[in-house]
Formats: sequence, structure tokens, C-alpha cells
Amino acid sequence: MGRELTEVSTEVSVRTEGTYEIVDGLNILLVTYRFGAGITGGAERYLWELCTRLSRRGHRVRVFTTCSRNFFLSPLGYLLWDHHYPPGEREEGGILVARFPVENLPPRRARRYREAVDRFERELQRDRDFVALLERFLHGVKDHCFLYGWRAPEEWWDGPAAWMDNEAVLVLGGESISALRAGFACRGEGELVLEVGGLRRQFSLKPGRINIDTELLGVPALTARFLFLTEKKRKRVKPALALRYVEVRDGEAWRRLELSRNWQDFLRSGSEEAACELLWKWGEMMPDLLAARHARLYGPNSPGLAEAVLREARSADLVMAAMLPMATMEMAWEAARRWNKPLVSIPLFHPRDPNHYRKTAWEAIRGSAGVEVFHEGAVSLLSPRGIRAFGVGPGFDPRDWDPQQADGRSLRKRLGLDEEPVLLWVGRKNEGKGYREAVQTLSILREKGIDAALLMVGPEEDGRPVSREGVFYLGHVDRHTLLEAYAASTLLIHPSIHESFCMVFGEAWLMGKPVLGSAYCAAARSQVRQGENGFLCTDPDDYARRAEWLIRRPREAREMGRRGRDEMITSRGWEAVVEAMEKKLWELLKEHETRGSLGSPLDRPSQ
Repeated sequence: MGRELTEVSTEVSVRTEGTYEIVDGLNILLVTYRFGAGITGGAERYLWELCTRLSRRGHRVRVFTTCSRNFFLSPLGYLLWDHHYPPGEREEGGILVARFPVENLPPRRARRYREAVDRFERELQRDRDFVALLERFLHGVKDHCFLYGWRAPEEWWDGPAAWMDNEAVLVLGGESISALRAGFACRGEGELVLEVGGLRRQFSLKPGRINIDTELLGVPALTARFLFLTEKKRKRVKPALALRYVEVRDGEAWRRLELSRNWQDFLRSGSEEAACELLWKWGEMMPDLLAARHARLYGPNSPGLAEAVLREARSADLVMAAMLPMATMEMAWEAARRWNKPLVSIPLFHPRDPNHYRKTAWEAIRGSAGVEVFHEGAVSLLSPRGIRAFGVGPGFDPRDWDPQQADGRSLRKRLGLDEEPVLLWVGRKNEGKGYREAVQTLSILREKGIDAALLMVGPEEDGRPVSREGVFYLGHVDRHTLLEAYAASTLLIHPSIHESFCMVFGEAWLMGKPVLGSAYCAAARSQVRQGENGFLCTDPDDYARRAEWLIRRPREAREMGRRGRDEMITSRGWEAVVEAMEKKLWELLKEHETRGSLGSPLDRPSQ
């Protein structure tokens, strides 16, 4: 292996970790998509701190990565990578960093790949086994999903309307569904066929309004399939049937369904167990060729990096891989498997993100000696699937987040703010990070007569303008300004559902601020203790209600922030975290040696 582990004796020449004497440090090879001290992003900061601190503890750490500092999501649905750093090897922070150029996909090819992935997702939603799986998860749950065949709802003068394709499916659950009724607006002639609960009913359609009403056996879940049949067969038929409402009798009461509750909305706020199972099915059923194209959409596509990793892994004790949905997961797994090295994956897993379920990436994760997922919520999701998940998590240096380092009054003065409460949002500006919900929360507060402001900090990603009274978007800022933003704020609002740890919570708590996080995010649920260091919320109205409570109770808000800071100092210091991670790496290496060789090294990587 190149490094020696021996049982601890009475004469310890270096130091001990657990039950082993470290005769020499580990030789670690990290494969990641970008790396550097100044790169914005929680994952990047974590990897930098982890690697440099492991190096200072006597381990040899090499990082193989790209020349990129930034990447951008193209309108065609693939990542574009820049070439900020020069290629080659150099020492950074006591570690060797080897960088390689990235080849961006040609737009036409990227469009073709993206269309193929999207087409597969649409086809899978029409798979009867997939529909049955969703129905099983909605069994007895008062929820529903307009799974496919429905356009985004429009607001008409008398309420919402959702145009329907020729075939559309609604999956719904409840305690005892005994009837369904729906209203449509039709602008042509045809037939509407409703298949639901083993029944098939047909209705004649003419221009105007039509209401349908169907009695059902009381069941806890069912699938309703709507078929719109027309006599005219034209190549392009514009939508001619719009759904106005659907109501179901569940037990003794009727409830009206939200037309906006589509597949994307269900992934955002439905059962996390259901979302994970459905997305795993999506990944497992993806053909290998399509999985390879999905990996190329996200990249980094760097032949030089792949070749170097495959070559240099031979001299490592263990290989580390980061992160989903990047192709570096597969690169690291191929190299570790060739040379029979233990792989430690750091996927930074987002349970509700379909792009985190690519089949080939999960082959790497399943084959890993250990998988760092940061918190117990993710461990509980992955361990039942046979994945060796553990949760050490990232650390923080309280000296970097000291409330005494910054005065929020100077930033308030520059922005023209007086004593009004300030909600702070920090993150990469894309929809998944919840900034739009934060803006909606501010609007609700101002409608209630609370003269609050929203301060947004983080790099631009989606290119959408933020124009709303009371909103200040600062974009990417230097560290001092970030500290000023925390100091100037009343609370942190972070409605993101795509998080592996929510590092901004730790920053806010260390700065003495309470937090508002998403109840639909496993990472947030693992950190926020309701009513003690913050609140978990479900929608903008809920965020506004909790924010108002904190604004009107400054003493309780300060106490929540103080509790958060005390907990972070006690449990999240970097030294303790790195020591725990170091011990885990030694354990994984020892287990790998104990299991013995997995076979002779491969002559070449599998295709």
C-alpha cells in the first residue's frame, strides 16, 4: 500500500489515532472538478480546508482537478467551464494541485444530449411501473401529482386553467377517495375518456364548459388517466382542452387539488422517501449510453485529467472523489478500481435533485469503501441501500466568524437602511437555492406593514433580474462585506432544498443570528432545532410568519443566535472535525486491507 499501519505498542514513535500507530502519513489523491482557496461555494471551501488541514497533520495530499474557477449553466442545459488557472502542477497551501484543461461540448451535440435525457425522463413518467410506484407512495397520504400531460397553469379571469395534452395522468392519495369531479373548458369537439379506479367513462365534448362526476370505491390512492380523442388527425394540434378544477371526496369531505402540483413541485416538497425512490428508479433505468451523455453534459470533459488520475492513483493509499453530478465521480472510481485502491466518495448529495441520480455515478458510490454525506439525515437515506455512508461533516473556525470583526451599521448606511429589520440570503443565485421564496417572503412582510429589507449576497448564476422594493442584491462580495452583511442582518433566510449541509447556517449562527430553513431539506432538518436555533418552514407564508415572530421578539432572536453559536463552537471546530475524518480514513484503509485484494489490477479501464 505504500504506508504502514501497526498495532499500538508501548513505544509510540509518532502519534496514535484510534487503535493504530501512524508510522507515516496517508498518501491521498483527491479528484474534484475545481479547487482553490478563493473559489466561492460551500463544497469548494470544505475541500480546501479539509485538504490543507490534512496536509498540516502530516499526510501527503494531491489534488487532481481542472483549470476552471467558474462554470455556467448554458440555456441548452449543460455546463460551460472557463480556463481561469494555468495547466500544470504547483503547490497551494502545502498540497500539490495538478490542473488540466476542459473541453466544452459543442452546442449542437449538447442540445442533442439534453433532448435525449429529457425525452427519457418524459418516457419514464409514462411507464406503468413508475406510475404505480408513485401511487404506492401516495397511499393514504393527502397529496397528489399531475404527473404528465399537463401544461403549466395559467391564470384566467375566473381562476386557474391547465391545458391538457391528448393523454394526461393524475396520481392522488387520501384516506378514502370515493368520488372525483372535474371541470374543463373545451374549444373543439371530441371525446374525453376517463380511466380511474378500474372504471372507464366517456364524455362527448363540444366548445364550452363541461363538468364530469364519477363515483368510486373508497380507496387510499388511485391513478386517473385522461384521454382526449378528436376526429381530426393533424400533425400539430394545439391544446384544445383545459382543466379548470379537480375535486375529490376523501372520507366525508371534499378537497380541491392544486393544479400547480406537477412532477417538479412534487420533487420539491413531496415525501422525501418517495422522491428518492422515484429518482433512484430514474437513475437505475437510464441506459448506459444515456448515462454517459448525462455525465458529459455536466463534465468536466477533460481527457488529460482522466488519464492522469488513472495513472497516478497507483501510488496513492486511497482515492477521494467529489462530487455529484460531476463526471469526476466516475473518473475516480475507474482509477481506484484499476489499482484496487479504496475509494472515499464525497458526493455532496442533494436528495431531491434528479441530476444526482446518474446510474454510473452511483456505481462509484456503491463501490466506495466509505461515503461522507455530512449528516445523519443523508446516512438514514443511503444506508438501507447498502451504501457505506457516514457523517463527519465540515468544520468552522470561530475566529473567521466573530461578530466583533464587522460593524453592520456601515453597510446599512451605504445601502440607505436605518433601523428596519433585514433578512439576509446568502448563496449562489439560482432557483434551487430559494432566493425567489425569500423575495416572496419579503413582499408578504411588507404587505403586513413591516418595513423590512432583503439583502442578497452571492454570485450570479441564473441571470434573472431581481427587482422588488426593499431588495438589495450585492452579488459576489469580498469577505469583509460578507461579514458586514451578517452583522447588519436580523436573521438568515435560506429556503434552499438542494443542500448537502447548509454551511450558511453555521456562518449565521457563529455570527449570532437565528435561521429560517426549508422543512423539505434533509440537511436543514438535521441542523435546525425548531424554536431553539431557528425555524423550519414550508412556504413563503410560513417563512413570513416565522420572520415576523423573530422581528417582533428581538431578545428571543438573539438567544436563538447565541445557542447556535455555542453549539457550533462546541461541535464544529475544524480541529475536531479533521481529527474525526482522519481517523475514519485510517479505518477505511484498514478495512480495505483486511478484506484483501479485490483481484489483480486491470490492464485497462472498463469501457
